[in-house]
Amino acid sequence: MTRIEQILQWLIGKGDPTKFEGVIVFDEGHAAKNLNLENSKDCSQTGAKVFELQNTLPNGRFVYASATGASEAKHMSYMVRLGLWGESTCFKNFSKFESKINKRGIAAMELIAMEMKTSG
Repeated sequence: MTRIEQILQWLIGKGDPTKFEGVIVFDEGHAAKNLNLENSKDCSQTGAKVFELQNTLPNGRFVYASATGASEAKHMSYMVRLGLWGESTCFKNFSKFESKINKRGIAAMELIAMEMKTSG
């Protein structure tokens, strides 16, 4: 049994993963920053497992905790639950989000931080 399977078993047992509505805190979440959604070979195991856990528990609530700030948009790819890209946002997917933020530089990253702070 893999570690991710152990965690899922602890969280949901043999139950339905879609019924899990608990909170999971990714402390030191920046360790998952090397998630590459377009090329799994260029992806850290931590990033891949964090992404898998979020997909497996669609109704789970996730907190991304880290004292290390994201200095580049690509370091935010594992934070899929922030609502900054995807349905009902200005960015269809993470690639579109990353591209636009990168074009606008550090000022755009500061605006993202302000947006996240004001939205809670």
